[in-house]
Formats: sequence, structure tokens, C-alpha cells
Amino acid sequence: MKKILSGILVASLLAVGCTPTETADSGNGNSNEPVPYRDTSGKWGYQVGSGKTVIEPTFDAAMRFKDGLARVKTGGKTGFIGKDGSFKIEAKFDNGADFANGFAPVAVDGKWGFIDTEGKFKFEPEYSHAEGFSAGGYAVVEKDGVFGYIDHEGIFTEGDTPEVIANEKAMSGALAEEEAMESEDPESEEE
Repeated sequence: MKKILSGILVASLLAVGCTPTETADSGNGNSNEPVPYRDTSGKWGYQVGSGKTVIEPTFDAAMRFKDGLARVKTGGKTGFIGKDGSFKIEAKFDNGADFANGFAPVAVDGKWGFIDTEGKFKFEPEYSHAEGFSAGGYAVVEKDGVFGYIDHEGIFTEGDTPEVIANEKAMSGALAEEEAMESEDPESEEE
């Protein structure tokens, strides 16, 4: 419950904006990690835990650093900056999501593809929906109206990722085990 409330608080701060002294909590406990903040003009920059501005507020939107890069929006386009505030990947995408496991989904002309941390397309924009790569190495995508996933080689497979299937199996196994234990428990039987 505490995580849900924390998530709602952070989402609320991002949605309504932060005052110059408020920052979006990085959640990692590292006071030297730059976190986004919004100034009174509505522009976003980055501060460290002490409140010291390390990247001046010049962005229309700013997210936390992931894989050493932070997603920012300026002039209606999405790009990625380094911790020095300079663009490492030019703001040229219509939309984007954070880096995860070395790749970020980005949109160009309504189609999503994946770039690496150098800004080069690993997988060209051909998906109508794309999510970031999981720790297991899969990204959920929609292609031609069919949901599935791709691996790090870009091979599309229709259906749930192996991680989802494994979790479902684990959950159904745990539930079956719990039900079996309850049926064996003499106190659970009605007298």
C-alpha cells in the first residue's frame, strides 16, 4: 500500500508540477543522483538531493536517469541527455519511453522502434505499440494489430512473454498448493 501511495504522490507531482524547491524523488536514495524539478516558469531541470541545481531548467518535460540517460522533451520532440545536461541523443522523436536494459522505445510518424544508448535504431519503427525491454530481455509490442513480444534479436513472437507465462504458472501452482493445504487442514472442514 505504501508503494502505491508513493507512486500516486510522484505521479501527482509530475502531473501538476513541482515548485522550485520540490523534486520528483528518484527513489534510489542517492542524494548525488540528479532528479527532475520544475521551476516557477514551468520549465524542467535537475537538482541533487541538497537542492543544488545541476542542470538548468530548460526542458518542457524531464524524467529520471535510466541507463545513464534521461528522457526530456523540448519543442514537442523527445530526446535524451547525459548527466552534464547535454543532448546525447538529439530531441527528434515524436515520443519515447525511458531506457531499460540498453534500449528505449521511440516513436516516429506514429510507429515505434527501439534505439540503443548511442541513438542508433536497433529495431526500426514498425510497431503501433512498444514497451521497454524487461530484465529477461523481452519487450511487449503490437504489430499489425497483434500483441506479442520481441527479444534482443528483434524476433517477434505472438502472445505473452516467457516471464508472464512463468509468473502465471508460478501463481497457479502456488494457488493449487494453497488449496491442497486448505483441503488437508482438519480445522478448515466444517463440523
